[in-house]
Amino acid sequence: MGPVTTPGPFLSTTYNSSVPSPPPNSGNSTTNNVGFNNKGLEVVAGRPRRIVTTFGELTVRRRMYRRKGTGEPVFLLDEALGLEKRKRLSPRMRELAVELGTETTFRRAAKVLSRLVPGVSAMGVWDEVKAAGERAAVEAEALCSAVFERGVVPEGGMELPRFGGHRQALVFRL
Repeated sequence: MGPVTTPGPFLSTTYNSSVPSPPPNSGNSTTNNVGFNNKGLEVVAGRPRRIVTTFGELTVRRRMYRRKGTGEPVFLLDEALGLEKRKRLSPRMRELAVELGTETTFRRAAKVLSRLVPGVSAMGVWDEVKAAGERAAVEAEALCSAVFERGVVPEGGMELPRFGGHRQALVFRL
């Protein structure tokens, strides 16, 4: 099939509907073209998924695999794109939702994000801020444990100024 042209009111877009054939495999039947070892997985079906991205809402069709030993379903495309289970927002949209949700109210953050792409609610922003807070709490707990229990000294990011040939300490009275 050749190129397909779709006329529009302001511009026409040409899509090439022919998909190039993948390169021949190197003889190893358990490795696909991108180097993924699919030994232990079997293709079950294709499933659609709707994702809210900074470009708008997209529907992608991805393959569902099942682990041969456990029968657990696996979506390799979701893992490659960093998509969490049962979350509609892309990683970049989650990042924007957290940033706006911590700066203003959840309703206002959802309103601003909905001007970019539809489908973002105040509860969705709240959910992302809550998840980010839980991740930050786990990271803070691990850092505190490393410093106070194991004695690990964290790397400093600020150079102290030199006065008179030696470094000065900064003292804050609380």
